[in-house]
Amino acid sequence: MRVIRRLGFLLAFIVGCASCDGCGCDPREPEVVVAPQALPPIPDASVRADGSAPSKDATLDVAVDTRPAAPVEIDLLHHTPTTVSVSSTLANLQRGPDKLTDGDATTSWNSFPGDRVGASIEVQLPSGARVTGLAMTVGNTSREGVRDLFLQNHRVKRVRVSRDGRDLGEFELDVDDRALQRIPVRGPAGKWRIEIVETERGILRWDEVTISELRVFGHTLEPDPDARPTFLVAGRPFTLLQSFPTTLARALDTLRDLRSRPEGGATADELAEARAQVHAAAVEMATLTCRSDRFEEAVGVFRNAYLDLRRTRGERAAADRVLAELARANVPRTSRAEHDQYEQRREEAEAQRAHAEGLRVQHARVYDESLIAMERVCPNPGAAAREAFNEAR
Repeated sequence: MRVIRRLGFLLAFIVGCASCDGCGCDPREPEVVVAPQALPPIPDASVRADGSAPSKDATLDVAVDTRPAAPVEIDLLHHTPTTVSVSSTLANLQRGPDKLTDGDATTSWNSFPGDRVGASIEVQLPSGARVTGLAMTVGNTSREGVRDLFLQNHRVKRVRVSRDGRDLGEFELDVDDRALQRIPVRGPAGKWRIEIVETERGILRWDEVTISELRVFGHTLEPDPDARPTFLVAGRPFTLLQSFPTTLARALDTLRDLRSRPEGGATADELAEARAQVHAAAVEMATLTCRSDRFEEAVGVFRNAYLDLRRTRGERAAADRVLAELARANVPRTSRAEHDQYEQRREEAEAQRAHAEGLRVQHARVYDESLIAMERVCPNPGAAAREAFNEAR
């Protein structure tokens, strides 16, 4: 009975609360229903944030950044097939245009003497590349013992940059700074041209542009770390066997120009000097491109034969001038003494000419033999030198 009584009290209490009697609630207050909070969905590991499927061994991708990475700035001269063309070059293997990109600050490209203001470097870039800046040294940054080539040579003070003929402006460089100096230009692929506008004279009287290093910064879609530039000099291919194009070509052009003049338009001294320039350029080319003891020996014989041949030609020409003068003065002589003097001069001149001609033939034979020896030891430069030598003769 006691248990039944307690259950009755509990039931009365519950009924009373339901009618708001004695429970402290307000029957006028509306009922508030709180909706249940939805839990966040469980990520589906079979779908990425961008809608693509993950790899087989992936379990869950979190915060995937699908934006493309910023392109990395590289030296386009060493990552794309480019063409570098300079306006001229010195006839020296250590001063060719390939030294612009070799990464060695102790080497340099040198223009031909006199090609200073107006000298240029052109870089042809392939499609897909984009330039973010150029950089260059203003001179030859190396030292040779106590010689400071940076101070001895001209240094580039101002340049003009263009792309496909469109002028992008002039830029001043610091002639006291040996490091690479950046030129702030940007643009797509095409033919980029750097033209020398002003230089600072060095302490020596050399008259060419010298630049140790060149960089073309930018990015490309498909960089090739094995790519290397193709080098041209005044539009002609530059190779080790053609490192002399400017010096020899100009010397040959000078010689041909002198020969094409009307009779008497070129003096014997001018022709002799032009021939000497051709020989000097060809010998330098052949010597630099074929390092061999036998070849050096053949070149030494050739040099001596050439000098002897040139001397005997001069002696023969001097005798010819005396004979021509005597022929013009061949007028009736009034005394026996004048006649004897005339005959003596003529005989001496004829003897001098005969002697010089004999030596010329002898030296010419040695000259030809040394050419053949050069060509046997090194066929390519020997043949090129022989062609130049023969034209100079």
